[in-house]
Amino acid sequence: MSKNREIWIDALRGVTVTLVVLHHCRLAVTTLLRQAGTDFHNLVDNVDDLIGLVRIPAFLICSGIVFSGPAQRGWRWFVGRRLGWTLWIALVWGWLQLAVMYLGVPLYPWLDGNLPTRLNLMLLDPVGNMWFIYAIALLGTFCMILRPAGKTVTIAAAALLSALIIETLGRMDLPPGLHLTAWNLGIRGFMFFALGFVFAQQLKQPRRGHWTTFVVAILIWAGCYLLYLNAETFRSYHRLALAIPATLAAIHMLQFLLARLPQAAEAAAFLGRRSLEIFLLHQFFVAACFMLLRPLAGTVPGLGILAIMFAATLLASVAAAGLLRGLPGNPMFSTRAMAT
Repeated sequence: MSKNREIWIDALRGVTVTLVVLHHCRLAVTTLLRQAGTDFHNLVDNVDDLIGLVRIPAFLICSGIVFSGPAQRGWRWFVGRRLGWTLWIALVWGWLQLAVMYLGVPLYPWLDGNLPTRLNLMLLDPVGNMWFIYAIALLGTFCMILRPAGKTVTIAAAALLSALIIETLGRMDLPPGLHLTAWNLGIRGFMFFALGFVFAQQLKQPRRGHWTTFVVAILIWAGCYLLYLNAETFRSYHRLALAIPATLAAIHMLQFLLARLPQAAEAAAFLGRRSLEIFLLHQFFVAACFMLLRPLAGTVPGLGILAIMFAATLLASVAAAGLLRGLPGNPMFSTRAMAT
């Protein structure tokens, strides 16, 4: 892979994981403000919803792109290494989150304060953002099975599974973590991971674009969001259908901007090369900021608290990632069997 391709894929990972951090900070600050009897202006929520239409889909497309290369190594690699790595990450970070929550730390302050259940302790029901690790294992298995069938069959199967999950999830009584995992697989997971996987070669190409296509991409993204807001029924189906053009438009916009802002591209790529660590670590710092910044709620504007929490969380996550990466054997993020 050329250097430009490497920077582009890393930059996409960096931007998407940064948006995930920003979203969780927004949820935490919203909780702080509501406890103080106030709230964000509606515009903040609308912007977050607009980004939310493409945030996780773009993250999953990027995950599919990254997975497509190592997947060529076959089933022996996948079972022996990728699934082994996934199990290790689930064990280490799942139980670490549970331990912190049992100490009374509001790891997910916007959720209720119930302690984890026995299913959580057995890691049969993922806690919080750990749903993504479970989903990646399932999505990787899906693409490995469908890989010999070709692009058309893979995309069709992804659409069918998405519709099946959307149709049946409301009739099932699943534990919260499994429900969140299934919901994300239905409205985002299978379709967007499969798109990244089967069209990896095309999506890896860093395109500069033109200002006219940039404007068209803005209109497509905004139009999809407005259609979603005005959909009265079948909201999950609408979200899935509208997120596809919106996400592809957002990715084009990002390519257009980063091609003209090389320093921003390098900074995003730096974060992208640490996206796994940031994803796993950031929630601990969101919780720490939530407790430390609580006295500011009601006296400092919400956007100010959000800016402090976001900057502190991102910087602390990167710093902590560097320290943990330095441990012998890198046990927090890797095993000897780690895939990529």
